[in-house]
Amino acid sequence: PAWTGNPFFTYRFFSPPLARITSPILVTEEKPADALRVVVLGESAAQGDPMPAFGMPRYLEAILTRVYPDRKIEVINAAITAITTPVITEIAAELPKLQPDVVILYAGNNDVIGPFGSVTATFKAAPADWMIRTALQMSRWKIVQGLSTLQAMAAELRGPVRFVGVSRMLHRPVPADHPGLAVVRRRYERNLRDCIAKARSAGADVLLCTVAVNLADCPPTISQHRAGFTASQQAEWDHLWAKAESAWAEGRLDNALDLYQQAVLLDDQYAMAHYQVGQCRLRLGQEAEAAAPLRRAMDLDAFRYRTDSALNDRVRALAADPAKRVTLVDVDAEFRAEGLGRDRDLFVDHVHFTPEGTYRFATILADALTGLSEVASSRPAVTWPSLEQAQEECLFTPLSEQQLALNLLSRYAQPPFSEHRDIEEKIQRQHEVLERTLPLVESMDIEAMHQRYREHVQGHPEDWSAQDLWGAFLLSMNRYQDVITSIGPLSDRQPDRRRLRGVLAEAFAAGGNADDAASMLLGWSPKQGYLAAQTSLAQIDRLLSNGQEEEAAAYAAALRQRMRWVDYRWRLRAADDALHSILGPRDQALVLLEKGAFQEADALWSRLEAFRADWPLPPFVRAMLQGMQGTPSAGAAALARALSLWGPARSLYHTGLWEARFGDPQQARAAWLASARVAYDDEELARSLAWILVAHPYGEIYRDVPTALSLMERLASGSRPLAPETLDAIGAAYAAAGDFPAAIAYADQALAEAKRQGKTDLASDLVSRRDGYRKDVPARWPRTGGPMDFF
Repeated sequence: PAWTGNPFFTYRFFSPPLARITSPILVTEEKPADALRVVVLGESAAQGDPMPAFGMPRYLEAILTRVYPDRKIEVINAAITAITTPVITEIAAELPKLQPDVVILYAGNNDVIGPFGSVTATFKAAPADWMIRTALQMSRWKIVQGLSTLQAMAAELRGPVRFVGVSRMLHRPVPADHPGLAVVRRRYERNLRDCIAKARSAGADVLLCTVAVNLADCPPTISQHRAGFTASQQAEWDHLWAKAESAWAEGRLDNALDLYQQAVLLDDQYAMAHYQVGQCRLRLGQEAEAAAPLRRAMDLDAFRYRTDSALNDRVRALAADPAKRVTLVDVDAEFRAEGLGRDRDLFVDHVHFTPEGTYRFATILADALTGLSEVASSRPAVTWPSLEQAQEECLFTPLSEQQLALNLLSRYAQPPFSEHRDIEEKIQRQHEVLERTLPLVESMDIEAMHQRYREHVQGHPEDWSAQDLWGAFLLSMNRYQDVITSIGPLSDRQPDRRRLRGVLAEAFAAGGNADDAASMLLGWSPKQGYLAAQTSLAQIDRLLSNGQEEEAAAYAAALRQRMRWVDYRWRLRAADDALHSILGPRDQALVLLEKGAFQEADALWSRLEAFRADWPLPPFVRAMLQGMQGTPSAGAAALARALSLWGPARSLYHTGLWEARFGDPQQARAAWLASARVAYDDEELARSLAWILVAHPYGEIYRDVPTALSLMERLASGSRPLAPETLDAIGAAYAAAGDFPAAIAYADQALAEAKRQGKTDLASDLVSRRDGYRKDVPARWPRTGGPMDFF
């Protein structure tokens, strides 16, 4: 028997499309005798956002496992994005079931703007204590949950409800003198006391943490002038501010500092003025003097999406109470000891950590853990593993770093981050990460990495995140069959693991098996809530972004047929309808291209691009059209946009198409060979590459028969039925290699399948090619069924 996470827990506090879920949790009901079981309670920063698989709980487990090899280390990540301490008290009530040795409590960033905060979407002022207690109690009732579900569905009549994170509260500033803040602080302390009591009653030691926030690399989001600011004072302040900003932009830091300080004297409530004073002092090398204004800026920020000094002071005061029997872990002070200049290295945004910051967070907690009697008595005399060793143990790869950068770029494009004055610098940092990791990813030994995941999962069968990472890695490398053979058995043993089912479903869908994909995603439990719709909509978008429109449409249709209406099937219907609305115009636009009606085609592709900005084909075709009209440089921006949307293999393939037509043939060949290395089970891509490598019409420079044959033999060795176009390409590869009997055999299969599917033009071409094979003549460039997107 085992305890597992409840994916519907937060439905009690959010409508299904807004609800967040826990990281993977699966632990035995009976704690092993040699176990050290640690439970982490908190919000997104504790969970590990923006990539929980590489969050503090997993780093902490990796560190402790290395240091205590004779103990079974279990760090249970029970933190959840977007929740608040009232909700955390509900999670803490489950602690006795888990029998934890240690509970880590790290929370406070969301208590003002999250559920039951001082000003939320539900309450314009801080709700009364009795209202919160009643709401929490009633949220457990089935009838209330049912009514909440109906209410959420009714809200969909006004349009899809989408999770937009903290930006939903941008229109509700909470100034430093807001009366609700005193209520929040009192209630925050009471909730911490409640969590501590529940942890102690479960027999656990408690590590009570202050919360670290980004002071020096996160400007205030909302600055407000003090009450009673007159028009003349405002005019004087505006004049000072304009001069200060000009001096700052020109690098006259001493002058800028003086002017910002004058602005503070006029209005000491304006957060950005304090922040700029701190920034000037930092750049002038006055770090000690910068701390106070930067902290003041954070405390005055009217967009309260991070903890403030008052909340951290409550934590310290609570930990000082000997009756509470808790250990204070002053994470805030430890991060401040690193130096303000290190904030950019330790935080990715206002409160969430970089990999280095996550490691520092984990080692701070590991140090505190060793001070507990339960742990200290068994600690060997060794130092903590390094950051690199911890990342190695957590399977943090260049591909992971690349994905983190992409996640952050997506985050930075949304408010409030997109409105920060230093956002361009942050975006540039992530682009530098992408540039640095790209050659590392392209040169990665895929087989060695595959084996590394396999060995780790076999050696750490309860590292659920590693299983998820393995599946995601294989998907990113187009190894759909390996997902099925490697992840399938894991899912069979853990049929309730929705993440594993999702990975398998996406592999089936990308491989053209929509029915099995839908059955896999919706299997095991008839109740889906919004989970299946949420997962599948993201998968459909990824398929479209990789240029797999037909696969996306087939998957959406299969899900639409199987999903219950109550599980947000209408969202799948909308996605299905949207996909079909672009397929017809796409085919029409391709016909116009074949006819040479470039102007009409470009207009149609332009409309398609505007309709689906996440679809790479329209900007790619428009870029090619610019090149074909003699101005390839005019299509550079569209080309870059398209290449950023495709997955690695298809991006490289289309890079080759561009270089072969308008650039360097050697670069084209290199791109195609790199694409072939990761094409694997992407059938359309593999056969497109095969044709190019055996029969490109523009020169022998691209010819590479062994690579083409390797691509085709992999597809031929699989168990799934292949398209007649693919069977044709397999025959062409064998013919190019001089194996004409095999070429004839595959041509016969392709011909039979083409006739069965009514593809008469392809069938006619196949008859001609087969006749050539019978005369030992290799295939020429095909009229039909050739490489995708080839112009």
